[in-house]
Amino acid sequence: MDWGTVLSLAGLFVVGFGYLARQMNHMDDRLSKRMDRLDDNLSQRMDRLEAKFDQLTERYITHLEHHPR
Repeated sequence: MDWGTVLSLAGLFVVGFGYLARQMNHMDDRLSKRMDRLDDNLSQRMDRLEAKFDQLTERYITHLEHHPR
């Protein structure tokens, strides 16, 4: 068995594994950034909905005060 061939194959394996690990890290970083943006957008939308709900509640209370049964 030729040790040069074995070492070459081992080197290719290590380089390929390192490349794949690097690509997975980049993909994970991109996914994390996207998830953070989506979370921020969702939080902003929920805040706006909560504000609208508060306005509707206040309008309903005012309406009930003006039109007692």
